[in-house]
This record gives sequence, C-alpha cells and structure tokens, in this order.
Amino acid sequence: MLHKNAMCIVVLVMSLSHTLHISGQDYFSKRTNQINITGTLNSRYASQFEISYQHRLFRYADLGIGAGILKQWCDAAEVYSGELSYKDYDQWSLNSDDYKIDQLFLRPYIQLYTPEIWHSGKCHFRMSSQAGLMFVLPFESVGITYSESNGNPYNDEYHIHHTSKGQWIVPFVRPMMEMTVENLGFAIGAEFSNLDIYSFRRNIHFHDVSFNNLYEKKRFTWGICLNLSYIL
Repeated sequence: MLHKNAMCIVVLVMSLSHTLHISGQDYFSKRTNQINITGTLNSRYASQFEISYQHRLFRYADLGIGAGILKQWCDAAEVYSGELSYKDYDQWSLNSDDYKIDQLFLRPYIQLYTPEIWHSGKCHFRMSSQAGLMFVLPFESVGITYSESNGNPYNDEYHIHHTSKGQWIVPFVRPMMEMTVENLGFAIGAEFSNLDIYSFRRNIHFHDVSFNNLYEKKRFTWGICLNLSYIL
C-alpha cells in the first residue's frame, strides 16, 4: 500500500511539473537580464538595502551579484560604557555614532526558479530561491572616550580602536514568491543565514577592556525581504 501511494505521489508530481513547464516556458523564457533593489529587515534589528544585477545562465537559473549596506535600527545590546584601568582614568564610553552597527557588503549568488505556477492577465507568478555568500567589509572601528569618574571632562582622552577580525563570509538562502508584470518584477520572501552582526565588535580590545563578552552571540538570523526588479 505504501509503495502504491508513493508511486501515485511521484506520478502526480511529474504530471504537475510537466503542466507547469508548459504554462511557464513561453513567458519567463524571455527574461535574460534584470536589475534588483532589495530591502530586508532581519531578526538582529538591522535593515539591509541592496542593488544587484543578474544574468540568466540556464532556463531556470540566474547568476547575480549585489552590493549594499547593513544598518542597525535598534541596538539591543546597549553596550555604551564601562570600567577602565588606564593612567588616572577609570571609565570608558562609546561614541554615540558607534552605538549601532553599519556594514558594507558584497553578495554574489545563484537564483533558481520554478516554471510559472499561475498567471492572471499580465500578472505571472512563480517561486524562486537565492543561495550565495555575503562578503562583509572586514573592518570595524569605534571611538572610545577615557574619563575620570570624579575628574574634569577637559582631561578626557579620545581614541579610535579598530579590528579586522570577525565574520566576513556569511552563507545565506532566500526563498521567494515572485510576480512579474511586463518588465517589472515584485517578490516577497524570507532570508536565512548565520549572520553575527557583532562579530567584529567582539574582537575589539583596549587596555584591560574586552568587548568579547559584552555582546550576545547568536548563530542564526532570519529576515523578511522585498524585491523590486526591472527586466532588461
């Protein structure tokens, strides 16, 4: 019985795939190049804005490359100051401009498609999925002020500390539902990765202070993304 049910499912999937192939091959086969603007909100309280270009390699596969910026809109860690032992200074404080993370990135990817699954008038729908690597600029710097808790603020010292150690390669996947109307495409989907937004920040050290244990560690990040594309 199980064998018969499995065979029925295989036949049904093959029949459905054949039907989708017939319905989708004429319209989407015209797409060769496209430019995308993508916005993403992720679970690390950060937004991503990206511009990308992709070219069709095969019938249901594109090769693309994008560049953009990742920027926190809320800093959940709230690591702004702490104790210090250096000269006469006993406190340190983070520059307010460095509270939230900003990172530039480059993102090469492969995008795979299903055949068209449905259309209505000029609207054509199909599923797609991106998979690739996000290369983060391997550098981060922060401004730190050294001060005395009971001293004169004019005696404060300001230093910039930087590091090039951290997570600079991030694999990701993006499953999406795509709708195309003539030369315009719209897509909504999700993004999953192991992005650690505080990776570089935790490698900053100065005197007896280490940021390693000040920022939380998370190995999984997810987000919601919207994509607007223009088909060339």
